[in-house]
Amino acid sequence: MKLVLPKRPAAQTGDDKPPVSGGLHLPSWFFAWEMYLIVLLAAGLRLYHIDFTEFDGDQANIFRMAYGALHEGMLVATANGASIRILNPPAVIYLLMIPAALSRNPLGAAIFQALLSVVAVLLTYLFTRHYYGRLAGTIAALSFAASARSIFYARFIWNQSFIPFFLLLFLFALFAGTVERRKGWLFPALFLVGLMVQLHATGAMLAAPLLVALVLALGTVRWRDLVLGVVSLLVIYAPYLLWEFTSHFSDLQILLNGSKLPVQWDTQALTYYQWSLSPYATLMDNGEPFTNTHSVLFPIYRRLLWLQPLLTCLLLGGAVTALVRVLRPGHLSSQEKVADNVLLRCWYALRNWWADLRATPARCGLLILLVWQIIPLLALFRHTLPVYPHYLIIFMPGQYILIGFFLAEAIKWCRSWSRWRGGLRIALCCLTVLALCAQSLGAAGMVLDTIRGNYQDTKLSSPYYNDLASLQNALHRADLLAQQHQLHRVYIAADKANMMALTFLAGQMRTATTLFNGTHCALLPSAESGPAILLVSPRSQFVDALIGQGNNGNLHATLIERPHRPGGPPFALYIVSTMSASSVAHGTFQGQLEALDTQAFSYRNAPWSVTRWQLLHTAQPASRVTYGYTMTASSGTGENNNQCTFSSLNAGDQLLMAFPQTGTVAEPLTVRGQFYTLSPYNFSYGSLTFETDTFLPPQASALHTSDGRDSLSFALP
Repeated sequence: MKLVLPKRPAAQTGDDKPPVSGGLHLPSWFFAWEMYLIVLLAAGLRLYHIDFTEFDGDQANIFRMAYGALHEGMLVATANGASIRILNPPAVIYLLMIPAALSRNPLGAAIFQALLSVVAVLLTYLFTRHYYGRLAGTIAALSFAASARSIFYARFIWNQSFIPFFLLLFLFALFAGTVERRKGWLFPALFLVGLMVQLHATGAMLAAPLLVALVLALGTVRWRDLVLGVVSLLVIYAPYLLWEFTSHFSDLQILLNGSKLPVQWDTQALTYYQWSLSPYATLMDNGEPFTNTHSVLFPIYRRLLWLQPLLTCLLLGGAVTALVRVLRPGHLSSQEKVADNVLLRCWYALRNWWADLRATPARCGLLILLVWQIIPLLALFRHTLPVYPHYLIIFMPGQYILIGFFLAEAIKWCRSWSRWRGGLRIALCCLTVLALCAQSLGAAGMVLDTIRGNYQDTKLSSPYYNDLASLQNALHRADLLAQQHQLHRVYIAADKANMMALTFLAGQMRTATTLFNGTHCALLPSAESGPAILLVSPRSQFVDALIGQGNNGNLHATLIERPHRPGGPPFALYIVSTMSASSVAHGTFQGQLEALDTQAFSYRNAPWSVTRWQLLHTAQPASRVTYGYTMTASSGTGENNNQCTFSSLNAGDQLLMAFPQTGTVAEPLTVRGQFYTLSPYNFSYGSLTFETDTFLPPQASALHTSDGRDSLSFALP
């Protein structure tokens, strides 16, 4: 007996499998030339010079946690902290363990992120082609591949940047149940929603299409699928639930307090939604008004302003077309025809429409697309916390699917129109090609601007933008210089923007490193240890000026080079050495610091006093452990604070702490302070150790002299 499966209509699935020699059958899309064009476009825009990927605090933190947990044998309970001061669930850390297992270099994680984004584009093509035809799939995937907003998020590692890949898998699961009426879809759908909620809390809004799919495909639901789904959620949330239990549900309290804030109603989310259709993208705007005079697109950008309104109209056309098909009434039933009561007739009409809808799988699929794009968007109109552009990632690539669906249906409609159909079809095809070319041009310009530094770093990120290539190049230059001069230590003056990134990247250097972070401080080698390399961050202007003006009897600094950095000022690379100095009766903070002297320093036409200290103890580097001094200087009527943190401390090193002068020269400078250690909070459950992105309370101790005083006095220079 020979069983032959009936062919599916090509217009609906596009899945005919032409035979290959040897009897092997491959899906028809495998031979579709446009698929390779789509993948090439998506990969080129997402992977070209990916070494210039952003590597700021969030990126360094999540990759550092993944690498640390993997190589220190810990499980992960939380990811990084969110903007609302809660700790995110750990899904992104487990995802980043994949590239972290292969290399310590974060470039591998950026490539991993970009490749998943390319696969998301390919899945968009396969999904749309399977359910709405080859033309719709081609347009949707090309539009998504060339989307500036999706490319922007795909080119750096971030929690929510992983969402589009898993969202496409989620759509396949929903459509398997509602359109193809297969069983077994609920388990992966529940798991994927739970995973996307871990990547960003807005993933919870995907419960709306999930519930609609559940109602439409109730007959395909099996109890074991529900049980497996719930168990999978418990498994991936178990570490996070342990953290919440350990922290007495601190994150839940923050969320509850946030829900009590005044409610705001606005259409900011709609504005951000439209940004996905713009030909240019940055973190907090869509490039309009376009004020970046350094951009490669600046001379022609005005000619691209038509693109967003056009794509918005096409998106609305797709939504309206889908809505009309979903709401299309069925045939009048016998009850409707004979019913005299208006309410009864409406009830029969509604029941008939619902039965007809459930009996038409294609309409069920369109309803899910509409619910996905409309319900969460309306929900974001009402909010208590601010709404940011990246909250709208959960809608990608729905906009492009609806655009592809509409254009494909419009072109198909033109085929059946008796007059001017040829000209209208050509016009629609030309409009589609023109829009895709404009999208690609804008996205390519955005990528080139990022690579060439055609931007201002303080506007691209807060406090300023750092790219991985520049950070690694600066550290490589410092390491190479130390090897050439046979120097044994590199000191790195970091700042708030790059301290975490430089701390992690410095672990790949061959030369021992010490990082310090403070606006008005510097750590230098001891006189006995000889010269060392000092790398100064691009926006540590005070430290750069302090070292640059420091050539005197106590400090000698030679500027070697300024490693280039796109979009902002360069790094500064010095060879520095210090001279020993006898204590001028300033005294000693017992076991911590010996006061050496004070120096006068002028910065931006303002007088400063620089106190010089010698470290009396050593603190070894440890994972995610920082050390710090907090000092308060009093002179006359003024009092000023200064804080400096370190990755490690070496006895004999010299510490410079600067304070603005507030008194007269005749008045002494009185300094008191404390030393503290900040260590990560990792909790244990039985034999298991869990990593979190929070810290223990600082272990602080006040500085005291041998005779019990808590301050030392300096004569102002």
